[in-house]
Amino acid sequence: MKTFRSFFLTLLMLSLPLLSQAQCVMCKAAAESSLVDGKSGIAIGINDGIFYLAAFPYIIIFTLIYLYMKRQEKLKAGEPA
Repeated sequence: MKTFRSFFLTLLMLSLPLLSQAQCVMCKAAAESSLVDGKSGIAIGINDGIFYLAAFPYIIIFTLIYLYMKRQEKLKAGEPA
């Protein structure tokens, strides 16, 4: 039963992005209404904002992992932390 529950939850979590909208209704309407020559300045700005917001958690996590690994190397070498 535990395996079935884990499998079901994993399947559910993997399918949720397929069921959700990528943008809110207002953002989608603004991006679609400002098309010029097949490109939208607002859409490009929305995508840049998404990348900007997504980058910082990764930067923080990788910085913490790096600092942790450096500290572990110092502890293995016998140096005080």
